[in-house]
Amino acid sequence: MTKAILNTLFIGLLLAYPVLIYFGLQHFSLTSIAPLLLVAIIGRYLFSKSASKTMPWLLPATILGTGCVLLAWFLNNSKITLFYPVLISTTMLMTFAYSLFKGPSVIESFALLEEKRKAKDNEQVTLPLHVVNYTRNVTKVWCAFFSINIVISMYTILSDDLALWTLYNGLIAYIFMGLLMTGELIVRHFAKKRHGLQS
Repeated sequence: MTKAILNTLFIGLLLAYPVLIYFGLQHFSLTSIAPLLLVAIIGRYLFSKSASKTMPWLLPATILGTGCVLLAWFLNNSKITLFYPVLISTTMLMTFAYSLFKGPSVIESFALLEEKRKAKDNEQVTLPLHVVNYTRNVTKVWCAFFSINIVISMYTILSDDLALWTLYNGLIAYIFMGLLMTGELIVRHFAKKRHGLQS
């Protein structure tokens, strides 16, 4: 129970990373907020380590995020902390894109895990070809999303407007992500109906 609470707390802190940076730098020094950011990044990994197999980007994202904050702290340059969302999106883009070449795709892995969870005999679970193709296409869409997100996030850094950076990376990017997830659920619903499957 305590582990779940701490994990949720660390996830919440990381989701609020842009807001923490914005308000933290307004009222405190980088030296004051860097330890909190490091605790959130490292704590998130330690309490989610068991999920590393299904989310292979966790470890590289943790290493890059930790390095980003440490470098900003060491150089006393708060602008370096703004690169954290770009690093996370880049890590996820590389993970998702690599899975398309290596196989199975990230989304196919999620679908397979879900089917195994439902099945009594995990060893016998396989996905039909049309599901494999669908999940590969969804993985490609996420690759496109991460690519666009990296470009916009970089633009907000180069704009030297901390409020704009916070607004995009702390709100608009999450809204876009939510819209993409919702859109995918709707498309999946109709795709299942087309193949005579239950939603």
